Amino acid sequence: MIVALRLFGELRAQGVGLSVKDGELTYDAPRSALTPALRHRVLCVKADLVRLFSELCPCPECASVGESRRVIRLFCASGLDADPEWEALRRELDAMDDAEERAAIQAEGEL
Repeated sequence: MIVALRLFGELRAQGVGLSVKDGELTYDAPRSALTPALRHRVLCVKADLVRLFSELCPCPECASVGESRRVIRLFCASGLDADPEWEALRRELDAMDDAEERAAIQAEGEL
């Protein structure tokens, strides 16, 4: 799941929009943005991406807007905070970010 989250972040930074319609992953992107290598990476984590964009947020605020306008869990901090699995993923991502930041600082000091 973490690989899918990181890839989602990369895709967003490149202007690629992802969504799930009828269980199928769809994207909206400039033609040049999705290289064969990037398409391969998407295919490798397709199931996780579909899950990320399929889970509706169960929090009371999101549930109150009605089923047709319900927010995807990925985009609701309250919904993520209420789920232990998502909280564990967040901690793991934070730890990876910290490690990457330390490595970047060390590499910068070596220059």
